[in-house]
This record gives sequence, C-alpha cells and structure tokens, in this order.
Amino acid sequence: MAHVTVKCCFDPSVPRWNGDLRITAPPVRAASVAWQAAGDRSTLTVMTTAQDMPQVQQCSASTCSYNSDDSCHAGAITISGDHAHCGTFVEISFRGGSGGNGLVGACHRADCRFNEKLECTASSVNIGAGADSADCLTYEAR
Repeated sequence: MAHVTVKCCFDPSVPRWNGDLRITAPPVRAASVAWQAAGDRSTLTVMTTAQDMPQVQQCSASTCSYNSDDSCHAGAITISGDHAHCGTFVEISFRGGSGGNGLVGACHRADCRFNEKLECTASSVNIGAGADSADCLTYEAR
C-alpha cells in the first residue's frame, strides 16, 4: 500500500468545504479515503494499491468517439473478446472522454502474458487494427 497525504487549509467559519482539491499523480486505484478535520487544518489520506494502471500510449482507431489525434481519451478501457478487442470502442456522432490519456481499467484476456488477475501489467498499450479496428496490439499469448 502507498499512502498519499494532502494537507489543506479552509475557512473554519464556513460549515462546508468551499474549494476544489486536485491531486496530480500517476493514476492509481483508490482503495480507501479518510478525512480528518482538526481545527483550521485538515488531512485527506488516500490509500492506494501499488500497481498503476497502464496508459493507452497510442490509439489508431480514429472512428472511435474517445479518439482524438491518435490518442485515447476514455477514462479507462476494457480489453475483452476472443481477439483482445477494446470493449470501450464506440462510434457515435460526437467526441467524448476526458482530457487525459486513457488507461487500461480491466483485461478479460486471461491468456495474455500481461494479465494478472484480470489486470493489465504492461507498462502501456497500443490500440489499433487487428482482427477488428480497435484491438489491443500489446496483447501477447502466454
């Protein structure tokens, strides 16, 4: 487990949180969050698993609504199917997703050498044309 502690100051005369808190760090899965108020100082502790989620380094599936300039902008993708298909691939009339690079949230291909308990352990993945227009090109059979 890794611990991230963020100390914040807020106006104690205001009975509710009155600001934004943004943590910029490598993407990790949050296991639990604890908040402790102490006068005019508070501590936010986030406990995370040690394994980072791999980024989608490149995505050449240009018709996907999460794709912009060969970059995936889905919050997290799922690799599934009988040929390591990107299960998050969608073709609709508008673009969506976050501003950052997509992450691999889950991998259902238990036969991939990078799969450990349905989690991807590759440092990053590439998505593109394989058997379909959006397959995990990083997939390697065990």
